[in-house]
Amino acid sequence: KTGRAHFFAPYKQLGSLKINTLVFNLSVLWLMILSMFVSLYYDLLKKLVRSIEALKMPILRRKFGRHL
Repeated sequence: KTGRAHFFAPYKQLGSLKINTLVFNLSVLWLMILSMFVSLYYDLLKKLVRSIEALKMPILRRKFGRHL
């Protein structure tokens, strides 16, 4: 009920709403592109890595060979 359908389905069903497969796939692609653009624009990956490094977990330091 969340957009899953067989390979040659003419539409995808989202709850009780039927959406053309091409429109559904293009909207999913545009949502992914938009989310990647936002994450690159605001440097979210760098912020995520820095927040993980700020946890100061000794296991992570040994695994990656870096001493912070």
